[in-house]
Amino acid sequence: MQEAGLISLHPLALPRFDWLGFYPTIEGVLAQLLAIAALAFGFIMATGKPGI
Repeated sequence: MQEAGLISLHPLALPRFDWLGFYPTIEGVLAQLLAIAALAFGFIMATGKPGI
């Protein structure tokens, strides 16, 4: 969506890793953090030990 110009770009001063799909923009980093949080939540719930 960023490439198509539908979402604005706000670059961060971080290195870019094309082979990992890491593009240092605020929007991209937030989306990746949200995905990691969802995976962690799913793993915690699947193990039956929420601890929250």
